[in-house]
Amino acid sequence: MLNKGYGYPPEFIDRVRNASNIVEIARNYLPLRQKGQDFWACCPFHSEKTPSFAISAPKQFYYCYGCHESGNVFKLVMKMENLSYPEAVAMLAKKANLEIPQTTNNSEWLKTRQKRDRLHQALAMARDFYCRNLYLPQNQSALDYLHQRGIDDELIKMFHIGYSDSWQGVVDELKQHGISEQTMHDAGIVAMREDGKRVWDAQFERITFAIHDVYGNCIGFTGRTMKKDDNLAKYKNTAETEVFNKSNIVYGVDVMKNLTRGKHTNGLIVVEGNVDEIAMIKHGFVNTVACMGTALTKFHAGIMRRFGEMVYLCLDGDNAGQNATLKSIDTLQDAGLIVKVIVLPNGQDPDEFLSTNGAEAMQKMIDNSIGGLEFKLDYIKKHSDLNDNVGKTAYINRVVELLAKVPNPAERGLYLRGIADTVGIEVDDLKEAINAQVAVLQKNIKNTISSGDKTHNKHNNVDYHGSSGKSPTVNVSQKIIKAERSIIWGILHNQPYVRFNAENKISFTNPIFQKIYEQNLKLNEIDDKLDENELQEIAPLRAVDTGHTIEELESDWRQCYKTLVDEQKRKVSKSDNLKQNMTEKEWLANYQRMAEQRINKQLNKLSNQKAEDEENGDKTN
Repeated sequence: MLNKGYGYPPEFIDRVRNASNIVEIARNYLPLRQKGQDFWACCPFHSEKTPSFAISAPKQFYYCYGCHESGNVFKLVMKMENLSYPEAVAMLAKKANLEIPQTTNNSEWLKTRQKRDRLHQALAMARDFYCRNLYLPQNQSALDYLHQRGIDDELIKMFHIGYSDSWQGVVDELKQHGISEQTMHDAGIVAMREDGKRVWDAQFERITFAIHDVYGNCIGFTGRTMKKDDNLAKYKNTAETEVFNKSNIVYGVDVMKNLTRGKHTNGLIVVEGNVDEIAMIKHGFVNTVACMGTALTKFHAGIMRRFGEMVYLCLDGDNAGQNATLKSIDTLQDAGLIVKVIVLPNGQDPDEFLSTNGAEAMQKMIDNSIGGLEFKLDYIKKHSDLNDNVGKTAYINRVVELLAKVPNPAERGLYLRGIADTVGIEVDDLKEAINAQVAVLQKNIKNTISSGDKTHNKHNNVDYHGSSGKSPTVNVSQKIIKAERSIIWGILHNQPYVRFNAENKISFTNPIFQKIYEQNLKLNEIDDKLDENELQEIAPLRAVDTGHTIEELESDWRQCYKTLVDEQKRKVSKSDNLKQNMTEKEWLANYQRMAEQRINKQLNKLSNQKAEDEENGDKTN
């Protein structure tokens, strides 16, 4: 996140905008088809089969006729890359080779960015050094190993695979290009002794797989040893750095973007490791990325949402891989993605399966993939002892707990008969148990939201006259409170359905909510515009997990938005009617009274100032 007050000069914003053709920028994300002066594609912000997303080259503006999403090149990059406004400006400036100006407000952030750029530069130099090393005669064994694994020279080049053959080779190479040992250490390229007097290559005698972020910057390496030594880890990743965080990395996303540009893909396939990713790409599954052997995080899900609404999980078939699959299903579904699971036989990983069975067999496995809920139910069944009533009861409890969280009763119903037959009970008994658990969950959610309402209730009685006297208060209905909270919840949680109509301005009874709403309209980073007390007050609302599907949340949000729009129109209409019902004489009297109040306020201010000046003069004398 950027520091508060990044403060780009307006002329710099104009330079970046003029240098960033929205059509060319959009081509990085979408296959465009030109019709006249406009370019068309299927909208990336909602599901559709017929293109309704139009980009106007003359106006440098986009608009979707389906979901009404619109904006300029900055907003397009913000939405596609999940960036804040200043981050989108910085990204486009870098693409246009424009130097970001330093101001008083953004100097600290600029220093941080410049340091990250130095780390990326050092990592790119190390990557290129390893790649050249791989083809040296003395390293033929490493090259042969890759070829034997089915990784040919084209794939080696595509994925920037290299080899580290000495303790000091990369150190000497980078020093020749002015890279300090400290920078190498900060980038994770070298390990350093505690006293800082000696460094050495962190990937010594390992095949190196370069790792890049979604923008193509080299951020680290995975090293694979060829030695058969149980004391050595088979794979070794770069240590955590400012640019390398394993839980945030989608391996191969840069390759996938290049291979799928301008093509329609039916979602993403997610595998576990580097070699699995390379094997899938080799066999034609170009819409594949890898998660570096970890369960998926919200960060992963945010990146994956840019490339479609469907994700196929194809993680390893061992226990660790299956557990990662279970966790990843929830994470992806919470982000609004549709999840299917590819179940490979005999605990195989994708590389092993493809080597044995080929691409056609893998395609059949993809076609026969199962939904996330079905995978969870199968997993529970496989890991339950159904030979006695104790085991069956435990199985039923786990199944009931899972199905109660499925909001669609029809979807739950698809599995009830099979589950009931498995344990020999009636479907109605299973339904009754699920409905009881649903009631418990709904009560818990209601209690959570109610406790969060304390934040709002502090502002429900608004005193328009300050604390100087007893004033009439404004009683806010629970319907309006609920609507306001729903609107702000959607903004704070970056929900994709949050879209405001510029013609329908709304106002909030809670001043913090009003501030969040206004900053969102300006495309500002919310946290940058709130002080510490305000951030603490909205923390409970941020923590609320509704337990609803994305479709239910969207429907509720739109209804709440309509409630606030209607309320605003009612207020305006009431005010207009009041004006119309006043006689000219009454209106003039009211206007005169207001004017007198303003004048008296100014006179009092001047009188107080004069008294203060006289008092200060007496003290001076």
